[in-house]
Amino acid sequence: MGSILTALRRSTNPIVLAGLILAAITGCALIIYSTQPGPWAFSDSTTYLWAARNLANGLGLVMQNARGEYHPLIWHPPLFSILLSLPIKLGIDALQAARWMNAVFFGITIFVGGLATWRFTRSFLAVVSVTALSVFAIDLLCLLRRYVRGDFFCPWF
Repeated sequence: MGSILTALRRSTNPIVLAGLILAAITGCALIIYSTQPGPWAFSDSTTYLWAARNLANGLGLVMQNARGEYHPLIWHPPLFSILLSLPIKLGIDALQAARWMNAVFFGITIFVGGLATWRFTRSFLAVVSVTALSVFAIDLLCLLRRYVRGDFFCPWF
């Protein structure tokens, strides 16, 4: 971890790095603020939540049908449910865990997007544009981050 931080400090302007960290924190705060009542949950979201709860309760990555039978989770990517089961196992509410996980990954998306822009362009204006667009202008991304969905983990795993 120390070598990654050293390389990051060496190759990145400290002002750019500080700005990206601030933008990532701002993005996290926006998601936390916009999901205060709780994230939205639809049918896919319910599947992710129940699969995570079943996994945390030791039943495995399964869903229960109307007859009470358990079937493996095969229609949805399992990573979100697996990650979500960890805080549930520790006693944290599933919706709140999903809310905070989505906020953290939104912040990571902003930071990595800005860092990649800096690395490939070395343009402060491009970094500011990409980061500002990520944080403030993409309402759709902010709207999608409010859902309890696993799609947001795909770029990172």
